[in-house]
Amino acid sequence: MSLSDRLRRIELQQEEQRQATARLEGKVDALLAALAAEGEEEQEEAARSLDGELVPGERDQSQSLG
Repeated sequence: MSLSDRLRRIELQQEEQRQATARLEGKVDALLAALAAEGEEEQEEAARSLDGELVPGERDQSQSLG
């Protein structure tokens, strides 16, 4: 195998790796966007018990229990 053939093969592998990286970045971006949207939905909805009554929010951790 000549040096130019090796170089061409390396260039093709690098291009395949760039394309694979771009696909992965797109998937990560989509997942992050979905998680962000899910987080917004959860914050907008008030927590409710099984009876449908509003459940108080989380306790302020800086306040003592007593």
